[in-house]
Amino acid sequence: LLAALYLQQKQERVADFLANDLSEEPWKTKATKNAFELIRQRRFELACAFFVLSREASDAIDVCVRYLDDWPLAALIAQCHRGDVSGGAEPKVAAELRRVLLEDLRPLAVRARDPWLASLAAWHIGDHAAALECVTPPYTHAQVPDDDAMAADGARVG
Repeated sequence: LLAALYLQQKQERVADFLANDLSEEPWKTKATKNAFELIRQRRFELACAFFVLSREASDAIDVCVRYLDDWPLAALIAQCHRGDVSGGAEPKVAAELRRVLLEDLRPLAVRARDPWLASLAAWHIGDHAAALECVTPPYTHAQVPDDDAMAADGARVG
């Protein structure tokens, strides 16, 4: 389908390339090399797509977080590839998802003072008790300020 769309746009080289199974050699290697070249060209969305098509989920997740600042897309890619056991991908992707949640999403939740985002990160890590603590006062895991501190900052309390 993707190859057909590129063919309609008169981009035959890309269409011919995408017509191959990019998860098999030698196309996987070529797709990965193209993805790294696309990163160099600062075409991050397309690089991410090539990593996904070549089943290099960890690299796709890294592009989402590092260059696109798009943790929801990174989490989606990780969830989609979590069940992919070809080549031992599952433990690597699960570890990458955990890293995104702990090192990227959790600090973002703290900076944004968002207990629900902190709860989401804790829940997906599997720490359900911490997820509950994030959304029940005094918001210990998200470090959300109390109502007095929010009022002092000029935020609406209520």
